[in-house]
Amino acid sequence: MKYLTSAESQHELLELKALLTDRGIPSMLQTELAPYSKAMLFVLIDEQYDDANKLMSDPAYEVSKPIDPAVLKQLEAQATASDGVLWASIGKYALTATVLAVLAAAYLIDRFS
Repeated sequence: MKYLTSAESQHELLELKALLTDRGIPSMLQTELAPYSKAMLFVLIDEQYDDANKLMSDPAYEVSKPIDPAVLKQLEAQATASDGVLWASIGKYALTATVLAVLAAAYLIDRFS
């Protein structure tokens, strides 16, 4: 994975990310620290870095070894779905832990008061 570029907001990079995906270059948009820092775009396959750079300056550029865009979109959808399932599971466990902590506290308060 190689750093490609950054921008003040993720919106500025979404169009470039879509272009890269359409041309068979998988990329990742990192925005966790935004709006406190710049959004960053990374090329996931190091060997496609030069193609991504050329595509940034020339949208008509032909990528030398593209990955099928349909496959990329399917993989992105699967990753997003599995990430959502993960966060839903973490949320359930956090809620369960909170309820158990409240019940334990109520029991201790009742027992020792």
